[in-house]
Amino acid sequence: MIGARCPLMVAVMGIGAGLPAQQRTLVVDRLSGPFTQIADAVAAARPGDRIEVHPGSYSRFTVSIGVDIDAALGGQGRSTSSFSVTNLPANQAVRIQGILYAEYSDVTNCAGPVHLEQVGYLYNSFVAFALTISASPQVLLSRCAVGDSRPVYPFAAPPSLIVNQSSVLITGCTMLGAHGYGTAGLDAIACNGATIALSDSVVLGGDGYADSICFGQNTFPHPGGGGITGTGQVTAVGASSIHGGVGGTNNCGTASSGAAFSGVTLRLSPGVTVGAGGPSPPQPIAEPPHLTIPAMLILGFTCVIRVDGCSNATVLLALDLWNGDTVLPGVDLPFMLTRAAYLQGVGVPDPAGVVTFSQPLPQVPWLLNQFVLVQAAAVDGQGVIRLSTSGGARLR
Repeated sequence: MIGARCPLMVAVMGIGAGLPAQQRTLVVDRLSGPFTQIADAVAAARPGDRIEVHPGSYSRFTVSIGVDIDAALGGQGRSTSSFSVTNLPANQAVRIQGILYAEYSDVTNCAGPVHLEQVGYLYNSFVAFALTISASPQVLLSRCAVGDSRPVYPFAAPPSLIVNQSSVLITGCTMLGAHGYGTAGLDAIACNGATIALSDSVVLGGDGYADSICFGQNTFPHPGGGGITGTGQVTAVGASSIHGGVGGTNNCGTASSGAAFSGVTLRLSPGVTVGAGGPSPPQPIAEPPHLTIPAMLILGFTCVIRVDGCSNATVLLALDLWNGDTVLPGVDLPFMLTRAAYLQGVGVPDPAGVVTFSQPLPQVPWLLNQFVLVQAAAVDGQGVIRLSTSGGARLR
């Protein structure tokens, strides 16, 4: 069923008033410049600027102002660099897209929203490096690959993702704890007072190590790592899965597998698969509506946005540009909303629970390379509002 819609041109011009004036694009290219390091471009940037990073290996950089760092352009290669997003003001937002990190990276003390899109971990020869999120209430990870299951030495063995006193939405991501090397497998996610929402994501602890032949106590097999450990609240929906790593095995026996979850309060919708954990069983919740949006939006063409799981409900479709995303650490589902969302379409109730929106994308130059956030809300006959999972893509 096709929902009624407003032209995208009207919508994005309406929210465009919230964008900084005269947004600039600063180009980083290791060979040809004009900036040869990401850190130099960040130092020259103003809040609201876009930094286009071409493939290459770059030094660590720190961001404390609202910029859009886009490393998804420039050919088939990937840009590698560690990063720190720190002390971001509440009225600014950072997006980092397409970076591979090979050392410790972090988001720390950020009052404003931080979005990591298609960020991945680059395995570094038996040494693991964590992505740490601390004291930041509005963090979104989408289509990221955090951690690597290959083995690491015991002296360099942190969890792949560490979340301290923060609210994080993880959507379409893979979180892998490293396999142990002479030790237990590593946890995938470690929490300390965290609020985490998982949507269509995989969490898997690392496998425990075992010598091929057991010669006594020092060569006993080691247990697997945990999926999600620590303290906090975790909500998982969609096609998510949470499992601990497999225990090592040799002629001395088989070590225990890691717990899928321990310490945290876990709430699951019906489609989530989860391994053994405890001590408290997961709490069941209803499945929210699911939003499907193309990974890339091409100007001049029509995209189709689909919302499932909204039987006999009116569906409202909202969008916003990249500087408005917010994660809500609510009691129910802390999914992303936008602070400046613009109503884009209204889909009439459908008994099958599937509503589609066909959206023409105008060829407007200033929209090129902007990131659009999309979310739907289903309103039933009793006025109950159910927020969908969220999505977004760049306009190319």
